[in-house]
Order: sequence, then C-alpha cells, then structure tokens
Amino acid sequence: MNGRIVFWENKGTLPIYDGYPYYDIAIQLGNTEYVVRYEGLGDYFPSAWQVGKSVKVRLADHRMYLVEYDASQVPARILQKYSASH
Repeated sequence: MNGRIVFWENKGTLPIYDGYPYYDIAIQLGNTEYVVRYEGLGDYFPSAWQVGKSVKVRLADHRMYLVEYDASQVPARILQKYSASH
C-alpha cells in the first residue's frame, strides 16, 4: 500500500503518496454497520482486528475508537454508516 495521496505532480497526472498505510474496516454494532478508516504510522495492524474476529469499540464525538490488546484506544474516522440489513 502506498498510503494516501498528499499532492499531485506533473500537472495533476502523477500522485505523490505519504507512505503511511491505511485500512478501511467494516464493523457491525447491532443493526448498524460502520466503515471506519484506521491510519497507521507503519505497517502495524493488530491481528485481533482480522476478518471475523470481535473487536471492542467505543463511539464518541463522531469517531470510533478501536481497542487494542493493552486496552489502549485507537481512533478511527467513520467513513460510512448504514443499516446492517442493506
């Protein structure tokens, strides 16, 4: 993964990336599904957050906080929110 596009060179035809990976994660809470973006400063992605595993989260201030192993909370920006029965 190249990271996020931070600007364009060559008259807008060449993307320049920041090199920091990001992951879009789908999380279902009750009847609502959220797509959140976790942005890491390295290639670290907790194995506890793998597909099909339960993840502890906290919702606050239009953000979701994902809980890691040591109970630290990692902010994740909410990109989408919709009914899980879509």
